[in-house]
Amino acid sequence: KDIDLTASEYTALEVRCRYKYDSAYADHISVYFTTDSDGTMSESMSIKLPLSSADSEGEWETLRADLTGIPTWEGIIKQLRFDPFNAVGSMEIDYIRFMK
Repeated sequence: KDIDLTASEYTALEVRCRYKYDSAYADHISVYFTTDSDGTMSESMSIKLPLSSADSEGEWETLRADLTGIPTWEGIIKQLRFDPFNAVGSMEIDYIRFMK
């Protein structure tokens, strides 16, 4: 189902999570989106949230991404896809929210 989020009303994405995955380096969360003018999910239509390590050691971390620097974040956001790290592991999400 479409979410119909007006991109200009939201300047940041915030995710509170804890995680542990098998990797020698810190990865990132990717959030892909489509708009009313572009229904393709691609790297240019994504938000990156860097993780500080491969293990939050059970502690909650709040990650925040500035959406104002993403040129494709415009119009009406129709769909979202949340991709955690690219490794074997686990992630718990407390919340995902867009900030005005």
